[in-house]
Amino acid sequence: MNQHGFGRNLPWRVVEQRQDFLRLLLLSGKETLSQYPYKFVVEQSAMILPRGLQLELLICNMDTRPLTVSPGWHPYFSCPSDQKEKIKTSVPGLDAHQFSSHKEFDFGGIAPQNGRATFWIPERGTISLSFNPRMRHLQFWSQVEKDFVCIEPFTGPNNTVNTEQRVDIPPGEARTFWMRIEVLD
Repeated sequence: MNQHGFGRNLPWRVVEQRQDFLRLLLLSGKETLSQYPYKFVVEQSAMILPRGLQLELLICNMDTRPLTVSPGWHPYFSCPSDQKEKIKTSVPGLDAHQFSSHKEFDFGGIAPQNGRATFWIPERGTISLSFNPRMRHLQFWSQVEKDFVCIEPFTGPNNTVNTEQRVDIPPGEARTFWMRIEVLD
């Protein structure tokens, strides 16, 4: 399977839509079973909040064996290319010097156990990122001369789906993962 899975490349069906809410549905089928040998139903919801956005991912195992997953999101935040090293964060142990304007960066670390982190991003302000405590990893990525930084809550680092850190959903059960982004100032 590709590093970022297959769901982002497939058509999702809109099952509910309001001015501030959208729910999408993805069902396993011929195309997914050729890449991922499990039967599933996935709902992705997006809700606009007064100061941000909340995303939810509900994964239902429709198979007869445990469904192995390692979900995460890739939110991008605008940040001037030449100011990335000025990013500040509340994440303990994170070396802010790893944010670089002069080279591509792609590094990760352990997410706060309480599922909450704040980031001050130049010309953007303070961003609060909250996420399901099952999201035990934060990945940081950007490219040289690109005006963005990506802060990614995941269940674990690259290849987690093939390790003991993965999430196994028992047959007939479901798990919900969520992330909330809020602008604080």
